[in-house]
Amino acid sequence: MAEQLENKASEAEKLGEQNIGLQSRISELKIMLEKREKEIFILTKKLEDDNSETLAGMENLTAQENNLLLEKETLQAEKALLKENFSFESDKASNQVHSSWNLFISRRQN
Repeated sequence: MAEQLENKASEAEKLGEQNIGLQSRISELKIMLEKREKEIFILTKKLEDDNSETLAGMENLTAQENNLLLEKETLQAEKALLKENFSFESDKASNQVHSSWNLFISRRQN
């Protein structure tokens, strides 16, 4: 009986030591978990910030693209108008030259 008590006491002591070891390991794991959670939070925040910056950059580039397309259309319309004006003025000048030439010829013949 005394031997059983001694065995039980020895077993209880071993279990107590194991319990202390396990409690210590649990504390270490809790600290590691908190550290990892902080790292994950920081990385998640950085990712969200980067995504926001990327989205803002894309929106900015899209706005610039739209402005350039609008400017291109405006310049194409202006170019077409200038071509039309140039053609009109060229025809007008050509007609004036022909008229002047015809007037010169008709006066020369008289």
